[in-house]
Amino acid sequence: MYDGRGDDRILSRLRGKKLLLEILAGCVAVALVVLVVAYEQSARRPARPSPPQEAMEGIAVDCVSEWKPAYVSVYYPRTENEQADKAVQAFVDGKLAQFKQGARPGAKDGGELTVSLKVTRFDDDIVSFLFRSYTRCAGEAGGRDELDTMTFDLSTGERYELASLFRGGGDYLKALSRLVYDELQSLAFYRASEPESALLRKGTQASAENFREFALDGDTLRLFFPPAQLGSGPNAADRCDIPLAALKSLLARRFLLPRRGGVEPPEPDPLKPEDLEGQKLIALTFDDGPHRVNTPRLLDILEAEGVRVTFFVLGCNAETLPDIPRRAADGGHQVASHTWHHKDLTKLGAAQRRAEIEDTAALLEHITGLRPTAMRPPYGAQNEAVRAAADTPLILWSIDPVDWKTRDADKTYAHVMAHVRDGDIILLHDIHAPTIDAAEKLIPALKAQGYIFVTVDQLLAARGGAAPGEVVMKRPGEPEE
Repeated sequence: MYDGRGDDRILSRLRGKKLLLEILAGCVAVALVVLVVAYEQSARRPARPSPPQEAMEGIAVDCVSEWKPAYVSVYYPRTENEQADKAVQAFVDGKLAQFKQGARPGAKDGGELTVSLKVTRFDDDIVSFLFRSYTRCAGEAGGRDELDTMTFDLSTGERYELASLFRGGGDYLKALSRLVYDELQSLAFYRASEPESALLRKGTQASAENFREFALDGDTLRLFFPPAQLGSGPNAADRCDIPLAALKSLLARRFLLPRRGGVEPPEPDPLKPEDLEGQKLIALTFDDGPHRVNTPRLLDILEAEGVRVTFFVLGCNAETLPDIPRRAADGGHQVASHTWHHKDLTKLGAAQRRAEIEDTAALLEHITGLRPTAMRPPYGAQNEAVRAAADTPLILWSIDPVDWKTRDADKTYAHVMAHVRDGDIILLHDIHAPTIDAAEKLIPALKAQGYIFVTVDQLLAARGGAAPGEVVMKRPGEPEE
């Protein structure tokens, strides 16, 4: 007889399985929720930043690292300059203090602060630190990104603001405004949208507020902007690179060319003062260069002949053609100052006279790594004020073939050969092609007469030296008995 008990047992089993499946489904759902939340949290948390990969001489990287209850990872540089390190430490302490102000006592989620570091250099002394920060305070669903930059001269500890890169009186903000707008306006993002182009125009207006964060990287000025400053969307620009050459007319002297700090001196001088005793010495000197074509040709001739000379260069020319005086210095030639603009120093005021001398000396040191040890006043004009302003000997000459006037290689050659004596300093100009032709003939002819070619420094070292401000025209040896 059928009593339905079997069906009840089957239904009971089915209900049990259904309940088990519902429990399992619930567990899976909870697990999925946990995984999604964990994924979202990890997506909001950037990967722990790594210190710079490149080795930076004189710069170490330290890190503040905490994991509970907050995630903190702050990389920052340590240099060999105490003043710069104090400024960096104050920045790091400020970041940490600001983050901890938003912390909630006892909260399991303490938020997160990450600061990555990038280091770039202008030269051996001037270095920029770029800090990218991500901050999410406790309980916040999302965080915020920030960027800060610091630029120091590690030889002095001085921190540079953007305005420090430019000469006083130059309107650098107008130049930056124009250059950045022209560069970014060409991007498709701005070409396709007039509203975005209008935001770009507003964000690059010539104001100090619009140009705050920067770094120097070799021959490039990198400018950084909050994304919202130059546009409304995620594709809005946040950086613009400007070649320093585009700002050359506005830059302070210090930033015209990198300083070659720690430069290895030229090969040891093969001519020692004691080796020159009793020898016939002659110093060829070349004024007013460097010249784009003539000076490299002269350097080729000098290298082939194995002789060294002295170049009295103009700052205004060396600024434009720095590779040429650098090559001369690397070849063992003496690179000395002929002032910046070739003005008569006796007719200038004290400040202008000082600038003509000091600006040239500073530029040549930046180019060659060596501060000039001699100066030739333009036209040979000197007086008590010029002598007092000079921090090197004033080098004139004993032979002047007026090559600048005749522009005739044969006449220049004949004049020098007719008048040359031991210890002479010969005045020539490497800006004139006929002078280079004359030098090509003079060097072997003078060698044949037993002359040894020396720089002005070598001549002075062999024959008694000279004090700053002392006027030198020639340095003959002891007269023969």
